[in-house]
Amino acid sequence: MIPSRPRLAARISALLGVALIAVTASGCGDSAQRAAESGTAGLIAVTYDGALYLLKPDGSRLERISGTDGASEPVWSNDGAWIAFSSARRPSSAESPIDDLYVIRRDGSALRLVTQNADSPSWSPDGRELAFSGDPYGSGADETVSNPTELFRVDIAGRRRTRMTVNGEYEGHPDWSPDGDQVVFETDDGLFLMNAEGGNRQRLTRGLRHSNPEWSPDGNEIVFDDGYFDIFVLDVETETIRKLTHRRQPEFAPAWSPDGRHIVFRSTSADCEYCGSDWPMQVWVMNSDGSQAHRITRRQGYGAPSWGATD
Repeated sequence: MIPSRPRLAARISALLGVALIAVTASGCGDSAQRAAESGTAGLIAVTYDGALYLLKPDGSRLERISGTDGASEPVWSNDGAWIAFSSARRPSSAESPIDDLYVIRRDGSALRLVTQNADSPSWSPDGRELAFSGDPYGSGADETVSNPTELFRVDIAGRRRTRMTVNGEYEGHPDWSPDGDQVVFETDDGLFLMNAEGGNRQRLTRGLRHSNPEWSPDGNEIVFDDGYFDIFVLDVETETIRKLTHRRQPEFAPAWSPDGRHIVFRSTSADCEYCGSDWPMQVWVMNSDGSQAHRITRRQGYGAPSWGATD
């Protein structure tokens, strides 16, 4: 793991099995209304109760992928067959455990380690590589650098790992463009864009701690949050930014539906002005223009979601 990133707090304690187990559904409200608002195509991968789960977009079904206790940051491959996620199995002398990247099939089979010292994965459009954040020093900590997080790419077999950025500053949470040509990523001073080889770096936003960028399926927009409370979308061609959410609760970790019509994200219905680290986070869905935001889960404690083209 990258120790200085508190948002990557979920950890894995064991990966001992790969059986898929169905558990109690956790929807809320009228199911027909939820289906009409959310759509029913695909599945949402999300962490809950310390493990990786699959959730129907209308909240009507919740399935646990056994053996993924402590998994974080799941992301679907474009074909909906695989999920990549971060975990921390190896012991570390650093203050926090070190994350590694794993992939697993949607049915819970074929779990395997891809690369060590890595988190925040993003699939290449062809499914052959992952872009990710990593500590270039390989130890999980370095006293001479305040935040030694850079971007890398690796083939799915884990044989060819290539460093994409060399800046000595925090650069994380990459997301590959649908055409495979570019990667958007976050820094401590806004979002940046670069080509898939790591060159031609361009600034997209500045001034705020913009986080969790993700390309729309058509490649025309990038959704992101401001680090905690609101979600925005950037038009890639015009570079104009629109605010999608306007509630008083935190709303972050947005991800597109496969058809680009909806956005899933983390939020809460809690009334407290500030709940500290104890915000009761749930899974929400809204239209891509920010309208009809609604909660699809009843329980609390969900991590960042990813919407895959499968069912």
